[in-house]
Amino acid sequence: MFKKFGAALATCALAATLGVVAIPGALASSEPAVPVVKLTAATCADKSTHLSVTGFEADSNAQQQYRFVVEVEGLAKPLKQLNGAERKSVLTGETNAATIFGESKLEAMYGKTVTIKSYWFNTGKNGTFKFPVDRQVANFTTMAGDNMTKMVPLGASNTLTLVDPATLNCTPAGPAPKDSADDITVPTSHCCSV
Repeated sequence: MFKKFGAALATCALAATLGVVAIPGALASSEPAVPVVKLTAATCADKSTHLSVTGFEADSNAQQQYRFVVEVEGLAKPLKQLNGAERKSVLTGETNAATIFGESKLEAMYGKTVTIKSYWFNTGKNGTFKFPVDRQVANFTTMAGDNMTKMVPLGASNTLTLVDPATLNCTPAGPAPKDSADDITVPTSHCCSV
C-alpha cells in the first residue's frame, strides 16, 4: 500500500516539476455537459409555448443529476424545479410548457418574464460527476417547497415573456394597397387649342 502511495506521490512530484497538474484517479472529476435550455413563445402558427433542452449528457445515469429550476419575474424565490417525469420529458424532446406547468399556472404567468436555470445535483455517488471543492454550489428553496442543496449552476435559458395566445393578432393581412398614382387619368381634351 505504501509502495503505491509512494509511486503516486513521485508521479505527482514529477508532473509538478514538468509544469503539469496531475490529479490522482480517486480525486479526478469531469464536468458534465452544459445543456442549452430554450423557451419558444407562442405564435400564430403554433399557439403553444415550448421548452427544449439540448447538449446534455447522453448517459441516462448522468441525466438524472440535471435539475431545471423555473424563475418567474416578481417572485421572491424560484417557482419550482422540474420533477423527474418533467425532466425526462424535456430531455427526450421539445415539450409544451402547459404539460409542465398546467394550463392554469401557465395562464397566471402570461405577461411575466420566465427563465429556466440548469443545475447539476452534486452528489458524487454512483459514478456521477463530483466537482472540485472550489466550485460554486447553490442552496435554495422554491415556492413549491423544493429544498435544493448542493446545486452546481450550469447555465440559464433565454429569458422569455410568456404570451397569451388569445391576445396574438393573427388576422391575415389584407391585400396591399394600390399606388394611387397608377389610378390617375390625365384628360386629353381640346381645352387649349389656339
